Amino acid sequence: MKKLSLLFITLSMMALFSCSSVKISNPYSSISASSNSNNSSSTSEVSESEDNTLNSSEISSNDMLSTNNSSTLLDQVEENGVIYKLAYGEVTVAGHTDDMGSSIVILSKVTINGQKYSVLKINDNAFAKCESLESVTIQDGLRTIGNHAFDGCVSLKNVTFPYTIQSFYTSAFANCTALESINLPTRIKSIGWSSFEGCRSLKSIIIPRSVTEMGPQVFQSCSSLTIYCQAEIKPESWTNRSWDGSRPVYWGIKDEDVIMTQDAIYYLVTKDEAIVTGRSLELRENVTIPSEVTLEGKHYSVTKIIDKSFYYCNFITNITLPNGLLSIGEKAFGECYGLKYIVIPSSVSFISVDAFFLCSKLVVYCEAESQPEGWDSDWGDYKSIYWKGQWSYVNGIPSPNN
Repeated sequence: MKKLSLLFITLSMMALFSCSSVKISNPYSSISASSNSNNSSSTSEVSESEDNTLNSSEISSNDMLSTNNSSTLLDQVEENGVIYKLAYGEVTVAGHTDDMGSSIVILSKVTINGQKYSVLKINDNAFAKCESLESVTIQDGLRTIGNHAFDGCVSLKNVTFPYTIQSFYTSAFANCTALESINLPTRIKSIGWSSFEGCRSLKSIIIPRSVTEMGPQVFQSCSSLTIYCQAEIKPESWTNRSWDGSRPVYWGIKDEDVIMTQDAIYYLVTKDEAIVTGRSLELRENVTIPSEVTLEGKHYSVTKIIDKSFYYCNFITNITLPNGLLSIGEKAFGECYGLKYIVIPSSVSFISVDAFFLCSKLVVYCEAESQPEGWDSDWGDYKSIYWKGQWSYVNGIPSPNN
C-alpha cells in the first residue's frame, strides 16, 4: 500500500507540472491587432544590400522571432549619447543618455548584434526638453520625426536635415525658443499639428512645393516669423485652421530670390524689386521704410508691403512710407493699436481690404486728392482721413489744416 501511495503521488505531481506554464510578457503588446494579424500571415524574405545593411521596412516581425525570441525582441546601442533601438526589425532613435553633449549627429546606419540597420525614425519625445541641446545634424536615410521629438529644446539653434525626411509629426519642434531659421527638407510631404508652435525667435522659413499636408497651428505664437512658400497659392490639401498662426505669408518664392533684414524689417529681394515681408520684435516706435535697399552693391526699389507684414505691432507709433511704394496688403498694419499717424504717398495705387484693421488711434494723411480706384472700398473705415489740400506738415509732422 505504501508503494502504491507513493506511485500515485508521483504521478499526480508529474501531471501537475506538465500542465503548468510560464507566461512571458511581451513589451510590444501595444502593437495594433491589424499589424499583428498581417505579420502572422506572412513570412518576409530578408534582403541584404552590398554593405550588409538591412532596411527595417524589409523585415517582418516573424523574421525576428525564433525559439529564443525573448532575447531578440528588443536590442539597443548607444552612439555618442544617442540611443538607437531595434524592435521587430525596425531601428529608431529612442532617446539619449544623461551625458549627451550639446551637439549631436543622428546616424544613418548603426550596427546591432553584428548587423547593420538603416535608421528610419526619431521616436516620440526622444529629445523632448533637452535644454542644453544646441545643434542637431541628421544623416541621410531618416524619414520621420515623431511627436514632440524636440519639443522644449530651448537652446536648439541649428538643425540640419537630409533630403530623405518626409514627415514631421505633432509638435516635433514646438517651443524651440532659440531657433531663428530652418531649412526644411526639399522632399518633405507632411508637417503636423503645431510642429513649430512657440518658436518665437524663428524669423524665416521656406515651405517646399513638395508639402501636400499642413496641419493646424503649425506656426502658432511664432511672433517674429515670415513664411515663404514655393507654391504660388495655398494647396487645397492644406488645412484652413490657422496653419500660419496669423503670420505674413509670401507665395511663389523662387530659388534666386534673397531674404534679407535691414533695421529689423524683412525684405524679399527679387531680380526687379524689394518687397517688405515682415519685421522682427526689435522694431520699435518710429519706423521708416526706405525707398530702396542695397544688396551686393545693387539698389532695389521698395514697391510692396505684403499681407500682415506689421500685423499686431503694438509698439509702433508712427511709420514713414517711401515714395515709389505701389501696394499695401491685407491687414499689413492690422491691429497696430499704438499707431498714431501715417502718410500714404501718391504712388500707392493699391490698398487691400482692412490694411489698417482696428488701428483705433490712427490718423491717415493721403497725398492723393481722393481715393484711387485701386484702393479697396474697405481699406480703412476711419473718421480721421485727410486728402491732399486738407493737411500739411507742421514742424515735420502732418497736421490737419485749420
